[in-house]
Parts: sequence; C-alpha cells; structure tokens
Amino acid sequence: MAPDVFYYLDYRAFLRDLYAHKKAEGRGFSYRSFARRAKLGSPSFLKLVIEGQRNLSLEMAGRFASALGLSGDAADYFRVLVELNQAEDSATRDAAYDRLTAFRGYRNAQRLDAAHAEYHAHWYLPAIRELATRPDFEADPEWVADRMRPPISNAEAKKALDVLLELGLLVRREDGRVTQGEAVLTTGAETRGVHIFRYHRAMIGRASASLDEIPGAERDISAVTLCLGPAGIEKLKEKVRAFRREIIQLATQEKRPRDVVQVNVQIFPLSGEPANPASRAASSAKTASSAKTVSAKTVSAKTVSAKTVSAKTVSAKTVSANAKTVSAKTVSAKTVSAKTASSAKTVSAKTVSAKTVSAKPSSELTPSPKPAPSSKPAPTSKRTPTQSATARASRAKASTPVAKAEE
Repeated sequence: MAPDVFYYLDYRAFLRDLYAHKKAEGRGFSYRSFARRAKLGSPSFLKLVIEGQRNLSLEMAGRFASALGLSGDAADYFRVLVELNQAEDSATRDAAYDRLTAFRGYRNAQRLDAAHAEYHAHWYLPAIRELATRPDFEADPEWVADRMRPPISNAEAKKALDVLLELGLLVRREDGRVTQGEAVLTTGAETRGVHIFRYHRAMIGRASASLDEIPGAERDISAVTLCLGPAGIEKLKEKVRAFRREIIQLATQEKRPRDVVQVNVQIFPLSGEPANPASRAASSAKTASSAKTVSAKTVSAKTVSAKTVSAKTVSAKTVSANAKTVSAKTVSAKTVSAKTASSAKTVSAKTVSAKTVSAKPSSELTPSPKPAPSSKPAPTSKRTPTQSATARASRAKASTPVAKAEE
C-alpha cells in the first residue's frame, strides 16, 4: 500500500518512503524519471532533498506534488508540510501547523498529535492533570471548571478530560475513579518544537496575568538580572535543573495535595557579542555614508532652493526695474509729446504770427481806392529827379517783407 501523506509530519520522510515503495513496485521509477516528470534540471535533486541537502520552495513543492500524483487536499497538505518543516521562526511554524491541523485527513490520521497539540496549547490541561492527584478529585466537568483560576467553561473542562484520558495522562480505575496516569508525555520530533513553544507561551501568559488576577500573598514572582561568563551560565543552568528535580520530589512527597501551582524558571540573554562584527561595522559605515549622502542632498536641495529664491528675487527686481524703465520711458515720451506739442504750438504761433506779418504787407500792397474826384482840383507838385528816385527805393524796400512771408 502506498504511503498516505496525511500520516506524515515530515515531508522528507514521506518522500523517502514513497520513493522506496515505487521502486519496489518495479515500474521503472528512478530519480532520473522523477526529474523528468517534475521538470528538474538535476536528476539527483530528489535524492538531495530526501537527504536534507536541499530545500523545496513552495513553487517546487507544487511541482513535486504533481509529479508524485498528489492532488486536492493531499497536494495542499504536502505543500503546507513543506512550509512547516522549513519554517525559520516560531510565528511561521505556528501558522503552518494551524493550517495543517485544519485538514480532515490530518485529524483522522494524527489523533495523538492533535491531542498533544491540545494539551500544550491550553494552560488548564496540565493543571487538570495535576489536580487529579487530589484525594477528592472528581472527573466531573463542572467540578473541574469551578476550581480553575481563572474559571473555565464546562465544555472546556469536558474536552480537557477527554484529551487527558486519550493520551493516558489520566486513567479510569475499576471502581470508576479517575486518577493521574503513569504515561510519559512525548511528542514527535517533527512537531515537538511547536507543542513545547505553545506550552511555554501559555504558562508565561498566565504568569503575566497573575500579577493582576492573583493577590500578592498567594504568589511569588521575582527576577534577578546578572552578568555571567560562559562557565557561570552553565553553573546557573545546572542549579536550575537541580532545583526542578528538588521541587518535583517535594510534590511526590505531598500527603494532602490541594492547589495546583505553576513554577516557571526562565534564563535568557539580554546582551551578547554581535554575530559578525565585520559585517556590523560595514553596515554602520554604510548607514553613515547613506546619512552623509542624504545630508549632502539636503544641503544641495537647500542651495538650489536658495538659488531659486535668489533668481526669483533678481527676476522680481528686473521686472521692477523694467517697469520703472518703461514708466520712465513713458514719462519721457509724454514729456517729448508735451515738448512736441508745445513746440508745435510755438511753431503754430510763429506761423500765425508770420501769417499775421504777411497779412499786414498784403494790405499795404493793396491799391488804395482812388479818391472821389473833388470839385477842387488837387494841387500838383513838381518832383525833382532826385525825389523820384528816393520814392522808388522806398517802395521797393517796403515790398520785401511780403516776399519773405510767402516763402
């Protein structure tokens, strides 16, 4: 029977088992033939993936699923399984695991893993398991729910009891009483990280909430910040391990257990040497260089802006100067016009005067009407030749202005 992908939590293990199954069928299946089906450039790529020397991208995972004959939910499950196994952080791993558990095939094939997931994801399942050490413990959902702090619903308590019984962490005795079982809680290597991380997150979350929910007299929360060397840290870890063994021994010797308490011990670094000092120095230099570049660009932008403002100012001044010049020219033109008009008027006046002057000689040249004959004859006078010449010269002199005015 061909391997069912839903029974696997490690996609490399599935590929290994499926390859072995197809080879055993003797239908000419090989790494080279698979490479042709998946349109791979290297005939040994499948072998390298199975051995853990190569990873699969999500696009390549789809091509693998198609070449393996997977379709529908099986193909989707395979892709999510690849994402789960190759996750580099807990957030990505948790998201992939949640999508994995949503498949019906997973829930049918991985009931035990699903039960482990429930146990580690909810703080009250380990608490109920410990509560079962009480002599008066009752496997009644309402009785259990009322004793949790904070209280849980009856439905949550019932589901928790079912999961604990399925995992063997609680057992039902012949007399009907439910007590703590001897089963050792183990999870598969593929999902152990997911389950343990969720357990610690749940319990650390309860510790944080207890600061507000639990009176100070009923809890003890303390912390110490230290600076130790590598050897000192190892000694501290060994003391914590010894302390855990000691308090577990204390719990087994308890005669009348009543209340469940949680003891969290965490040791984690708050400082450390950089992983790659050279890389960090290069990164700092790059950041400084980038900052200088930005600063230079800012200065340049300011300079350009100042130049632009200056140019605008110059332009404004030029416009103003031009306006003034135009205005001056306009005024000058008006002055010239005025002068021209004045000159024209003067010339006109002179012309009028000239005409006037001209008019006067014209009237003088107009022959006077002859006087009416008198009854008395005018006296005649005799002129000498000299007097006649003088009179002719005088008349010629008087007619000269008339000729000039006409010109």
